[in-house]
Amino acid sequence: MSLEFLSMAGDTRLFCFDMEWLGDLTKDLHQTRIHSIAAVHCATRKEFSVVVNPAVAAARLRAYHTYKGCRKVTRSWLKRNQAMALSVAFAKLVAFVQECMPQPAHAIPLAPNAPRPAIFIAHGCFRADLPVLKSALQRCSVAFPPAWRFFDSLLFFRQVLPPLRADGTEGYTLGEVAKSVGATTVAGRAHDALPDAKMLHAALNTFPRICGALFNWWQTPLTTVPGVGLYGQTRLIQHGVCSTEDMLNFAQRVKSHAIAEGMPFRKSLVKAINSMGITRTARRVANWCVSGVAVLDENYF
Repeated sequence: MSLEFLSMAGDTRLFCFDMEWLGDLTKDLHQTRIHSIAAVHCATRKEFSVVVNPAVAAARLRAYHTYKGCRKVTRSWLKRNQAMALSVAFAKLVAFVQECMPQPAHAIPLAPNAPRPAIFIAHGCFRADLPVLKSALQRCSVAFPPAWRFFDSLLFFRQVLPPLRADGTEGYTLGEVAKSVGATTVAGRAHDALPDAKMLHAALNTFPRICGALFNWWQTPLTTVPGVGLYGQTRLIQHGVCSTEDMLNFAQRVKSHAIAEGMPFRKSLVKAINSMGITRTARRVANWCVSGVAVLDENYF
């Protein structure tokens, strides 16, 4: 994990990325099925788009709920668009990335003179696109390129834009963000992968630089923890807790110390979280940690 400022105009590492899938990830992440993937290389504006075969029976395909504004995925649509297996689609994405930012033949990966890793920007990346992609690749035994990193544009826009709805609620959907910054002229159907990737690129291009946290694919951002927002994430990072995995390791250390001192674990954890500058939501964060540690302990023993 790192905090970085990124130049939209000239940084060859940046790709705006979008996926569409079937299913409800809030109910069962592992039942989601990707049906399209798209990316735009920010420096060159080269585009990538493929349709993915969700690999489910016809009856199940018909049974998926179609959300408002989203495409109804049918067998005929998949056939017309030459839908391919996810493993093939992802291999094509990897090849597209390598084509956009080729490495010299003599370069050692991650050596000082080598190009830095690709960075994928998606709107709602950490709560939606990345978990769905990780689950899908795991099912078909496809490895993630280890150096790729990810940036969530939703968190960036929440930092730099005021609430976008008239009723006072936040309202940071991609469409609302694009309208707010004047980036609504992208051709194509909303909630299709390529038009949405292009719209995200257009919206981000209204800012000369963007800033935020970058995560490797195996790290889980702290903002996924109930009670941790952008401020809390920053405070935790300042104290060396950079991901939810770090948070659970921290909680385990607090638990070991509390047991040794004969103190209640939860109370000790709340106190430790308070000491890092998180006060208002410390109990919520502690409750999540206690549950997570219990699961880890159960799996370990």
